Amino acid sequence: MQDIDLGALMGRAKADPAFAEVERKVAESGSMTWLEPDEKALLFGIGAYAPGDGRVVEIGAFEGGSAGFLAGGIARRGGGKLHSIDPHLGAPPWFGLAPHKRTLGAFRKCVAHCGLDDWVQSHLGDSASVAAVWPGEGVDAVLIDGDHSYLGALADFECWGP
Repeated sequence: MQDIDLGALMGRAKADPAFAEVERKVAESGSMTWLEPDEKALLFGIGAYAPGDGRVVEIGAFEGGSAGFLAGGIARRGGGKLHSIDPHLGAPPWFGLAPHKRTLGAFRKCVAHCGLDDWVQSHLGDSASVAAVWPGEGVDAVLIDGDHSYLGALADFECWGP
């Protein structure tokens, strides 16, 4: 496993005009996101500059904000794919959204608005189910941002760590 200087990735992203363009497009898409500026830069930097071929798995997509930055970085790299995993069935009641609010439409709108359709493959389902049928190809990075409970995050880590 290779050590990665995350601060350097963020700094490089913040200096890249492609990052500013992705940031603008994600904002214009109307996608709800809670990403802080450094998180946006880190996600873009992982997609664009981290070691590997740009094969990234995102667990938990919501409305596509993080996908915009990861896939925007992958597009900047010029190779790779973001595999975005989410059942898109809404959110738990404590999140403040009605459980019937489906998020797939908003996710697709964000990805399309950013011009990233060719860089994103959606997998509709939960993390464990998708991991169970994963074709055995390696991935370079995994963003765990789905079930935010301790047990849910641990399960995602155990499914995707190998």
